[in-house]
Amino acid sequence: MVWDAFTGFDKSPLVTIPSNKRSSSDFVTIVYEGVLIGFYFLYDDPEQLILMEDGAPVHRNSLPVQWRRVHGIEKLFWPANSPDLNPIENVWMVVKDLLKHHSRPNSKLEMIEKIQSVWDTISIEWLRTLISTMPYRMQAVIAAGGGSTRW
Repeated sequence: MVWDAFTGFDKSPLVTIPSNKRSSSDFVTIVYEGVLIGFYFLYDDPEQLILMEDGAPVHRNSLPVQWRRVHGIEKLFWPANSPDLNPIENVWMVVKDLLKHHSRPNSKLEMIEKIQSVWDTISIEWLRTLISTMPYRMQAVIAAGGGSTRW
């Protein structure tokens, strides 16, 4: 499992989560305590930031919910099965497309290195553009009656 985050100003380090560390407790330790807290509170006014996560069980478990509450991190809630409203899904699509131009990895470590290499090529300007599309994404989902859109 790989985790990352971005704002209109920065992107987080890429975090790889070992296959034997998939519990909510591990997620909080590795991701929230390891990267998110420092990334999130880099900003002068973190109260203007809203965390977007998908519906993965490690995000919904009581431990991460409690951790976010204690640290004052607001999470944006949106309908289930609505990847059109989550810009990180577009980022992962681009990462996967760019990975196709690399040779097939021979090991897990090599795969992580290739993903990191591609993540490093993603520009803040492109991420900012992606964020700026959110109002259009929301309008498109509403127009589609909650269904899928071109995003």
